[in-house]
Amino acid sequence: TGIKPNLFRVPNGLVNEDIETISKELDMSLVGVNIFVNDPMKFDESTIYLDVLKEIKPNTSIMVLHDGFGTVPNMNRLFISEALEKIIKKLKKQDYKFGKLDHNGKCINN
Repeated sequence: TGIKPNLFRVPNGLVNEDIETISKELDMSLVGVNIFVNDPMKFDESTIYLDVLKEIKPNTSIMVLHDGFGTVPNMNRLFISEALEKIIKKLKKQDYKFGKLDHNGKCINN
């Protein structure tokens, strides 16, 4: 694409000295996640929905949800996207703002 990424989310959030050094060498900012509800191991929309709402905090939350395909063979995981849709609607009603990250990993509210 001709666009060099400048943000890196470490799988499972496992940052160590080597990752910090290499990310600096590559001029990449590390992005953390503070809401990880282990959704690939959940099997219904309401559990994911409630788990996220328990963990969410204003102005500081970055969450990870997965499509889940491959976790359980032949299982339809569309309920994860359905849970996300409900989560977004609920949080918008509570005046949460959604944004994107700038090139330094700081949130830009939309």
